[in-house]
Order: sequence, then C-alpha cells, then structure tokens
Amino acid sequence: MKYNMFTSLVKGLLVGDNVFPNDITIQISLLGYAYDKVTNEADALRLFKDNSNGDILRDGPGNYYLRKPVLPLIINNAIEPEYEIDLDEELCYPLARYIASFITKDKMVYHVGEAENLLRKYNSKVESHVNKLKQRMNQ
Repeated sequence: MKYNMFTSLVKGLLVGDNVFPNDITIQISLLGYAYDKVTNEADALRLFKDNSNGDILRDGPGNYYLRKPVLPLIINNAIEPEYEIDLDEELCYPLARYIASFITKDKMVYHVGEAENLLRKYNSKVESHVNKLKQRMNQ
C-alpha cells in the first residue's frame, strides 16, 4: 500500500476525532512506533530473511529472521512519493489502527483491540503457511 493511501486510511479511521498530524517528522515517528508494535506481534512474510545479515529485528518462525521495516525518506519536507508501506498488505490495517490509537481522543482501546484482532487472524494464516512449507520440506 502506498503511503498516501495509508494516510488516507488513518484519516478515515479518525473522522470526527483528533486529526492526523501534518508534520512529516511526527508522521514518521508514529509510523516507526507502529511498525515496532506490529512487527513484534506478527511474523510479516515480507520481512522474512533466511540469514542474519543486515538489520534484523528478531528471530522468526523456523529458520527465518525478521528484518526491520524501512521507514520512508523525507524529500523536500515530504514523504518520498512512491514509498510503499514495508509490510504485507494485510498488516497495513492493524498498522493504521495502532497509529489511530496514538492520535485518538477517546477510542484508543477500540483501535488497539481491532489491531490485535487483525494480528491474530494474520498470525494464524502465517502459522498455517509455515507449517505447510515445513511439511513439504520433510517429504
């Protein structure tokens, strides 16, 4: 998901609430914090690496490692125009929920609950996928 679409999603989640900040530095900081929350709770397939070289966040399932997501660059006081959220598409939704939870006046518990529910569903799918891969390798 492109960053501009992602920010529209967050703004939509916040309709009638506090607004998404215009300050690019704050946006990047919130994105980094939300990345940290999501990647510590989900085994993002897009972040899988089969070696420990580079910027590793933690061990993943099986023999995989999870690398840290890459934050966007700031170019002329704006996010690089083609920046793509560095997670699986399905994880953009809990990511947006976490950012909304950081900004909202009254709905923090609701947004966090929704993010956690989405992460549980995602993790179940990944676990199933990894188990199928293990079975194929053992045949």
